[in-house]
Amino acid sequence: EMPPYYGFRGVWRQSDSFGWFADFNHTKLYPNAATIGASGTSGFEVLEFTDGLNNLTFGPSWEFSELGQTGMKPFFAAGAGVALPHVEVQTQPSSPRTFEYQFGGPSVSLTAGVVKPLKNGNALTFDYKFTYTQLDVDLVGGGSLQSNVITNAINVGYRINFGK
Repeated sequence: EMPPYYGFRGVWRQSDSFGWFADFNHTKLYPNAATIGASGTSGFEVLEFTDGLNNLTFGPSWEFSELGQTGMKPFFAAGAGVALPHVEVQTQPSSPRTFEYQFGGPSVSLTAGVVKPLKNGNALTFDYKFTYTQLDVDLVGGGSLQSNVITNAINVGYRINFGK
């Protein structure tokens, strides 16, 4: 079952082709049976981030010239930031359960897509987003959990233009 994924992105345009963005995305994360078996984590009673592996990234964004007569403009963005996951881990039924938001470590994102301007000044966006997170969280009762997490998403969005 595919878990919900959503996000918000704000871009402050410095020119028609360049701006700075702030991006938040919420990804539900839990291992499947193959991941648990491959990583040797079969001893975990609970191992998930279903209240979110929340990434907050900032960086530059470029928008390019219109593609022919389509009205669509390609864009690219690269960002760095932090993960703020909700950690849900319990190693054994009798062990303490970690169930809290934490600082999770650094995160980077790459996004590429197209913008289709609408007549009302707003736009539709279609993009592919890659996010890499170096997760390192503390467990209640001692110890920690480290993992390199890669997420990929195809997004559709609606851009509201507040400026010019």
